[in-house]
Amino acid sequence: PIVNEEEMVAAAQRNVQMVIKHIFEIPDTTVTDDGVLVTLPKRSIDPSLRMPREKPLPAKKPKTRWQKFAEAKGIKKKKRSQNGYG
Repeated sequence: PIVNEEEMVAAAQRNVQMVIKHIFEIPDTTVTDDGVLVTLPKRSIDPSLRMPREKPLPAKKPKTRWQKFAEAKGIKKKKRSQNGYG
């Protein structure tokens, strides 16, 4: 566990250096006048490197009484015309 702010800063610095080192180990790098450009892979090869979701997936909502009734009777939703005459 990190005890004080100095240890936290040192741990953050080590982690950032490790990430940057891994980024520049990617084979698709080009050197330009502006600096070094790295093309990141479209998909991660290692599934453990996937970013987690901020929130869990939403739960399936249960069907309402009307939806259950309409499904049982075979009722389909009809679109109404825009002009109001049909």
